[in-house]
Amino acid sequence: MERTWTRGAKPRLESFPQQSDFACSKQLVIPSSHILFETCNVTTHRSEKNISISDKLKLKMTCLLSLSHLLLVKIFSFLKVSDKKTLLQISTHIRKVASDPLLWQHVEVNKTKLANEMTQFLSMPKFGLLVTFDMSELKVDFQDKTVIAKLLKYLYSNTNLKTVNFTNNNISKFTPFPFSSSLSHCQTLALSQTKLETEQINSILGKCCTGKYTKNVDFSFNDFTFVNADLLARSISNLEKINLSYTELSAVDTSRIMDTVTCSRVQEIDLSGSDMSLCKFDNLGLNQDLAVLKLAEVKFDPENLDFIFTNISLVHNLQELNLNGTVLSTVEPILFSDAITRIRKVDLNFCWLYCEHIEFLLDGISEETKLKELNLSGNHFEDVNRDLILESLNHLDVLRIEWANMNEEHFETLVRDTFDMKRKQVVLNHYELINNHLDLHRIAKENSNIVLNMVQG
Repeated sequence: MERTWTRGAKPRLESFPQQSDFACSKQLVIPSSHILFETCNVTTHRSEKNISISDKLKLKMTCLLSLSHLLLVKIFSFLKVSDKKTLLQISTHIRKVASDPLLWQHVEVNKTKLANEMTQFLSMPKFGLLVTFDMSELKVDFQDKTVIAKLLKYLYSNTNLKTVNFTNNNISKFTPFPFSSSLSHCQTLALSQTKLETEQINSILGKCCTGKYTKNVDFSFNDFTFVNADLLARSISNLEKINLSYTELSAVDTSRIMDTVTCSRVQEIDLSGSDMSLCKFDNLGLNQDLAVLKLAEVKFDPENLDFIFTNISLVHNLQELNLNGTVLSTVEPILFSDAITRIRKVDLNFCWLYCEHIEFLLDGISEETKLKELNLSGNHFEDVNRDLILESLNHLDVLRIEWANMNEEHFETLVRDTFDMKRKQVVLNHYELINNHLDLHRIAKENSNIVLNMVQG
C-alpha cells in the first residue's frame, strides 16, 4: 500500500536499530546532507504559495526515490561519513541504497572497535568492498579458529581489497594456504612483526609475491632462517618494494638477494640488520629503477666497501640511502664522497666517520650535486673545518648533526652564521646544547633555520 501524508502533518521517518559504528567520521570533508534534497528541485504548475511545506517535502522525496540505485549511490558518495550514517536511519529504501558497499569502500574503520567486535564487522555487507583492511599495532593474538576462518573468507571474497596491514599482531595460527590465497589479489601486504611461521612465509612468497597483483610486501621482524632461498629470490624479481629488515637472513641469502635485485625492477628494498659480508653489489647499476636502499646496521666486509660504494654510484636514479649504524670507517674517502653526493637523501648516523671522510664529503657538495638532505649525527667532527660545514650548507636543504663530538666553535658557526640563510634546516640536539652551551641554546631558539630535536642522546 502506498504511504501518504496528511496535509500539514509532519512526515513520519522510519527508525532503525543502531548498529555498531565502525566507520571513523573524519574521512571526507564534503558538503553536508542538505544537498541531497537540493538536487531534487521539483517544478509544478501550482503556485508556490498554494503548496504546503509537507507537500513540498513529499514532492522532493518522491523525486529522490524515483532515481535509480546507481545514481543515488553516486549522489551519496559526495557526502561526509557522518551524513552517510544519518541516511541509514531515514527509510527502508534509502537505507538499502546507503548500505551499498561502494559508498564505504574508502572509509577508515575504527581499528579498536574492529578488534573487539570482529565477528559483527565481518557480517556487515556494507564493509564488503573495503579498499584497505588495517589492523596494525593492535597486538591481537588470533587463536579462535572460527574467527580466523571468517576473517580469511572475508579477505578472499573482498575483490576490491588493495592493502592489508596486520603489523604487530600474532597471526601464526592462520592456515598457510588459505591465508596466502586470501591475499593473492592485494597489491600491498604489511606483515611486520606478525610471528609468521616458515610455511606461512613460503606460501605467501609462492602464491602472492610471484603472482600478478602483489607488488609491495613488508616482512620485517619475522624469522626467515629456514625460508626457501630459491623461492625468495624469485619473489623479489616480481616485486617493486620489499622490506626484509631484521629477518635473520644469512650472508649467503643476502648475497643472492642483491644478485636478484640487479636484474629486477625493484624500486625499494630494506635489508637493515642483515649480514652482508659476502656482498659487493656487483652490477647493481643494471637496476636503474632502484630508488630507495635501506641498509641500517648491516655487517659489511671492510675489504668490500670500496666495491660497494663504486657500484652504488652507478645507480643513477637512487634517491635515498640509509646506512644508519653501519661501520664505514675503512672506505676510501674519495669513492665514499662520490657515491653519497649523487643521492638526494642520505642517512649516515653513527657510521664511525672521522675528519677525512667528513671533509671529503662536505667539500664534494656543490650546486651540481644531488645531495639535499644529509644526516651526519653521531660521527666525529672534532677536527672538521667549520668553513666546509658552512659552505656545504649553502647547497643543502637539511643538515642534521646531533651528538657528533663538535666543539664550541662548531656550534658557534652553525648557530650564529646561519641567520641570514634562506629555507635551511639545521637539526641540532636540544639537550646537547642546553647542557654544554646554554648561551648558544638561547640564540638557536631565535634562529628560524635551527631545529632543536628534543630526543635525548
